[in-house]
Amino acid sequence: MASAMDFLPAFLSGMDKKALRGVSRRAAENPLTLQEQLLLMTRRANAEQLERAALQLQLAAALRFTDELRAQADDSDSDDVSCTFCGRRVGSLYRLVDDRVVCTVCYDSDPTLPAVRSYF
Repeated sequence: MASAMDFLPAFLSGMDKKALRGVSRRAAENPLTLQEQLLLMTRRANAEQLERAALQLQLAAALRFTDELRAQADDSDSDDVSCTFCGRRVGSLYRLVDDRVVCTVCYDSDPTLPAVRSYF
């Protein structure tokens, strides 16, 4: 099925065609040319890549920090055990599968209830 725009140029003069093109460009949702749209999308993509790179750096720093904490925990005396989250040293403690130590309050407040390796 042919649209009206297919037949319209045959009845319009050159000036009418330019005027119609100008009106349709201003009436469109996005009046930018294709080149302007491409430039805008490229800038948006570059901003997203910069944001992603910054988030990756933050993640790497957080992972290094947790590795340092684990290394410090491994170096500490085994008799001096405290909760990894709140620091409590009294009461019942759980040693989890991933070598974290958790008190009963922190263990009960965790909605996932992690796997326990030992209880002391």
